[in-house]
Amino acid sequence: MSFSRISRASLVGAFALATAAFGSAPAAVARPFSPSVAVPPGVALAQPTGGKATPIKATYVHNPPLSPGVDLPPGNGDVMPSTTIYYVFWLPTGQHYESNAAGDTNYENLLTRWAQDMGSSQFHNLVTQYFGNNGTITNNVSFGGSWSDTAAYPHAGTTADPLQDSDIQAEVTNAVTTNGWTEDINHMVAVFTANGIHECASFGCTFSTSKGFCAYHDHFTDSGNDAIYAFMAFDNFTHAAGKTCVAGQTSGDTDPNRGNYPNGDVSADAEVNTLSHEVIEAETDPHPNDTWTAPNPEGEIGDACNFNFAPRSDIGADVYMNGHPYIMQQEYSNAAHACAIDLPTNGFCAGSISNVCSPTTAFAKAVDNPNPRVNSTIHYTLTLNNANDTGAETNLTLTDTLPAGYTVTGLSAPSATSQSSTSTSVTLNYDTLPVHQSRTVTITATVPVQAGTPATNCGTLNGSNLLVVALSPQTTSPCATTTPVKIPTIVTYTGPTSGDYHDVATVSARLTDDSSNPISGKTLHFTLNGTETCSGTTDGSGDASAVSSRDVVFTVTKEETTTTYTGPTVIANGQPVTLTATVLEDGTTAPVPAVTATLSVDGQSCSGTSDSFGVVSCTIPLVSVPLGPQPLAAVFAGDAYYLPSSDTSKTATVFGFLARGAFVLGDKTVASATPTTTVTWWSSTWSALNSLSGGATPAAFKGFAGTMSEPPACGTKWTTRPGNSSAPPKAADIPGFMGVIVTGKVTKSGNDVTGHIAHIVVVKTNAGYDRNPGHAGTGTIVATYC
Repeated sequence: MSFSRISRASLVGAFALATAAFGSAPAAVARPFSPSVAVPPGVALAQPTGGKATPIKATYVHNPPLSPGVDLPPGNGDVMPSTTIYYVFWLPTGQHYESNAAGDTNYENLLTRWAQDMGSSQFHNLVTQYFGNNGTITNNVSFGGSWSDTAAYPHAGTTADPLQDSDIQAEVTNAVTTNGWTEDINHMVAVFTANGIHECASFGCTFSTSKGFCAYHDHFTDSGNDAIYAFMAFDNFTHAAGKTCVAGQTSGDTDPNRGNYPNGDVSADAEVNTLSHEVIEAETDPHPNDTWTAPNPEGEIGDACNFNFAPRSDIGADVYMNGHPYIMQQEYSNAAHACAIDLPTNGFCAGSISNVCSPTTAFAKAVDNPNPRVNSTIHYTLTLNNANDTGAETNLTLTDTLPAGYTVTGLSAPSATSQSSTSTSVTLNYDTLPVHQSRTVTITATVPVQAGTPATNCGTLNGSNLLVVALSPQTTSPCATTTPVKIPTIVTYTGPTSGDYHDVATVSARLTDDSSNPISGKTLHFTLNGTETCSGTTDGSGDASAVSSRDVVFTVTKEETTTTYTGPTVIANGQPVTLTATVLEDGTTAPVPAVTATLSVDGQSCSGTSDSFGVVSCTIPLVSVPLGPQPLAAVFAGDAYYLPSSDTSKTATVFGFLARGAFVLGDKTVASATPTTTVTWWSSTWSALNSLSGGATPAAFKGFAGTMSEPPACGTKWTTRPGNSSAPPKAADIPGFMGVIVTGKVTKSGNDVTGHIAHIVVVKTNAGYDRNPGHAGTGTIVATYC
């Protein structure tokens, strides 16, 4: 049925009613989203509440508009060519939108951000196809401001005493008068009421069983001005039993991400959806049933697609505007002859088809090892990333056939609706790839014995747009190329290294890969003294042996080595230190078997055994050597297989920490100091003699930090007292080479002075220090500890 010239509002998303109560939809068309209930244009009906079971992912089908599903006729009225939206947050003292004031603020902020993001968006461009007697709708939307009204409602807002539409109109007038807002065809006021507040108009109430609504838009004459407005009930409460105004909670919604909300606030996200319905209806039919309105129950642009969403991403978004995610229903598009969420005109979505934006899916392939060893395992990774703001891709099929000889051994495709593989190829499907959504596919494969032969592998993607119209196939860009290499092998001689004259010698060796795995069935050739050869085949352990056939004396000379000290060269006396060095044969390879080397500082030593990289490490539990420059040494004495070598070219700077606390230098002073620069670490004028990146230093700080971790460590904090009240050390206790901490900022609160340890440097101290800050402590920086 249809209404003739209804001057009442266009209802948004009224509660959808059970099919049994209103008869069945036509057999040829499934309409799960909206009931066949005739309501005035401009009213958003609520919907039946959905179950809690997880929706089953299946092939995507684009849901049609409400019956009769015809294009919207132009009518004979005006549109809103350029839209300015005002908000009235009518929230009496003590009432809330959400559970507390912070939640209320978040709710209001998200609605405000939505209005600020709407203009010039790909989503809002959809309405630019519509026009009226006063011109064409543009993609211009601006937020005109908001007003928070804490005045009490004139009614309780209960089902027994609901607000009335006249109350909403009066509030619009109040807001316009109070704030000096404009009332005309390009301006509208949206009034938001608190959680749990009901309202009635001439066509029904929020709690009505058959025509319960979530919101509506309308107009009235206010002192001669055309006042366009929308009533926005709070969505996230039960308006009527079994009905909902919340996106994602309706019975017809089967999207697998229906329970996710893009901004983490179900109340605010749902209200945005209802608001977008009302605003776009007001833009295309500001005086309900004058302009773009189809026969009932299809109704206005939003009614036709009520609670009909595009595919949602993992966070629950089906639209992005200005980089922000939202969940918003589709609107009817005459250009697409269907519910849609965009329009590829005015510079948006070039190259799209069927009058909806095509997705912009990047499809790429990579391999974790472009030069794998033969017979090894590799992993191909295919990535799909749809960066479009509104254009979802649907019914995707990804196929990938590996190069000849490569064998599929595994397939991982999270979120795929189906997947299968053979030994040479994989096929998988996704029902949708929503906006700003990515998917990753991993194929595990075995590399053939094709050393040196390049093989390029590309995947193919077929998909459709929102209306399930096929898109051009895509090939991964880039593709993945592999060039297998032979397995590196290691031959280790395991037989005798000498033999006696006239004796028969049995020689042996072991063949492994570079991961020490034995290689069997290969022939090893032995040469003795360059004159006699023999051969043997490796067994399951990689071992092979051969017997010499002539009387030959042979010897094996020891291998040369190179020892290099690699450990610290700034060492704290009285503390443990770990020394390191490398012992290598031919300067590149770790010795086998491992060797033992002795490492020392000024003769105090420790010993360690080389690891698989030739690294030797050992720890001196407590360094006890004179302060200042001291020799470092790494010595390998040689063994049955390797010649000796050593490194005595390095010198350590050995320094001492104070028994308690440490003196301080400013970080900028240290950074600019040269080896000859005299720095001051204790003085009555320390703050003037030290420069810090954190700014000026309290004059009460004289340079001594009395409390910190012992020993001092970079990255930690220190505290002290002003002047010399923190008991700096006696002059006799100052090390000749002293560890001094470096700080970037010193702060004072009461009698507490604090800072942090950015670095520790070694200072060669000068004479003249005394605990009295009038006797400065100075020196030169000779090394950095940390």
